[in-house]
Amino acid sequence: MQMINNDYYIVRHGESENNILEIDVSKIENKHLYGLTEKGRGNIEKHAANYNSFDYIFTSPLRRATETAEIFASHTKCPVIIDERLIELNFGDFDLSAYGASGISEKQMRADKELSQPNGENWRQLEERILNFYREINSKYHQKSILIVTHGVCVEILIENLIKDFDWDAYWQNDDSTRQVFKAPSDISL
Repeated sequence: MQMINNDYYIVRHGESENNILEIDVSKIENKHLYGLTEKGRGNIEKHAANYNSFDYIFTSPLRRATETAEIFASHTKCPVIIDERLIELNFGDFDLSAYGASGISEKQMRADKELSQPNGENWRQLEERILNFYREINSKYHQKSILIVTHGVCVEILIENLIKDFDWDAYWQNDDSTRQVFKAPSDISL
């Protein structure tokens, strides 16, 4: 068990162009595609104005996440560090396809952690990479305020592991554009 050494804040990127088009984008070679929509940018601006005292911001390399991180950084004037471990679940052969094109749902992947899209990543691999990222930064930094900008499923994995008794019903009642920045409690260990 590793004690939490820092204050962690977790946020999903703002609404992006690929969300509107319902296209899965997960591979590093496509990182430049699909930035934030005007609505997504506006919602992130509102949140960023309320959270402006970070020491570090870690982000996925995908454009929608880096744009979100840069908005927060403009309010807090801290470094943005790109970390590939924060990238979206790898959809494999179905990257750049319509949502659900493979016929394998997130719910199925959660139930069978070895299930994956063809040539993609399974749930167990995703969890391992996200939690390895967390453990590494938690051991490297001490007494820092850290924002993590990533993707929906990655946010969910961090919340599941860092925020015990999280109110998932309330979370799912909000649409993606109104979900908030989450602070991990400092009295847990992982």
